[in-house]
Amino acid sequence: RFGGGAALVFTSSGMSSRAGRTWYILDKTGKATELALGGSIHKASNFNADGIAGIILITTNAKGRDVYTNMLINTKGQKVFRNLWVNCDGWGDAQELGTFCDGLAKFRKEGKYGYVNRAGTIVIPAKYNEAEDFSEGLAAVQTEINGARKWVYINTSGERAIQIAFTNKPGNFMKGYAPVKKANGTYNYINKSGEQMLSSDV
Repeated sequence: RFGGGAALVFTSSGMSSRAGRTWYILDKTGKATELALGGSIHKASNFNADGIAGIILITTNAKGRDVYTNMLINTKGQKVFRNLWVNCDGWGDAQELGTFCDGLAKFRKEGKYGYVNRAGTIVIPAKYNEAEDFSEGLAAVQTEINGARKWVYINTSGERAIQIAFTNKPGNFMKGYAPVKKANGTYNYINKSGEQMLSSDV
């Protein structure tokens, strides 16, 4: 799948191991550039809309043991956002970076989600169980409240923007309103003050 004008593809020599794969960055003209990162690629995600892809790179240490690093690259094959890299066991999914919205993109580190800016600076630490992209300055995140997992909205500074907490994941804001799924399966809409636009439970 293409993202940011490029896609990650590989060819195989027929060997079952990763050593038989050669990875390329393919642009929309059909030009393929070999990806050389100084190790073998174990897993890779698609490029996102901003042209960032997550990979699990395997290198060998001085003791001859495999070292797995979850890292991010751009469509030029350059390693980016080094402060988001994590060591992993090699069996997890390749780390994906969310699309930048309102200047921030969600990232996952050690099982939790946070947000980073385009300079690679972590603006909101990885502390949420789940997280959505920002929209109109707000993002829905799942956190622990009194021992239960609840969804709340935060602003781009990481502050809680709406005091209501939701059991079901609420939607993104569009034109000042966001949909919230009710217990009966229907939806309500709230504004950025958390006021319900219809009289019903959320």
